[in-house]
Amino acid sequence: MTEKELEKLILDIKALKIQGNTNIAKSAAKGILEYITHIKPTSYGEFVAKVKHYALELANARPNEPLAFNAMTFLINDLDECETQQQVRIKAIERIENFFKYIDESFAIIRENGVEQLKGYQTFMTDCHSSLARDTLIEIHAHNPKMKVINTETRPLYQGRITAQKLSDAGVHVIHIIDSAVSSIILDPRYLT
Repeated sequence: MTEKELEKLILDIKALKIQGNTNIAKSAAKGILEYITHIKPTSYGEFVAKVKHYALELANARPNEPLAFNAMTFLINDLDECETQQQVRIKAIERIENFFKYIDESFAIIRENGVEQLKGYQTFMTDCHSSLARDTLIEIHAHNPKMKVINTETRPLYQGRITAQKLSDAGVHVIHIIDSAVSSIILDPRYLT
């Protein structure tokens, strides 16, 4: 990935063209990994400086999505201790592979615990879009087919519609509402039973 492509990725993240905490973190990790494997700097110092610069740019592209920040800071931590560009590349590849493995393992644990703790509940409310929350709700639905989800549109980009569609496709009963209707729904006992 060239610097121009990496800068476009940063802009895409800022412009909300890439949605979801996990998708942003994985896109940032893949982007920096491609950059690290293809960059041809003039010196080792320039190499480390550019990697750190772009990793921090990716980390801060969406401050409300902390997973990308965690991934990038995990990636660049102590890169200065490497002595060659090859060592930096090896360490970065290893860390990104560990990051992806950690995400997959932790999400599996969260889904399992979420299902165990929440499978007896009848009504859930979601805001925005989270593939982890969506997948957990789909698994809960397998244990409790009568459950329902009240879901907000999440304006201005309507990310909640992604959640509503995926849940509906999985057979979950979804009540899709506008964002400003949340308080009315919460106060109306008809929706909470």
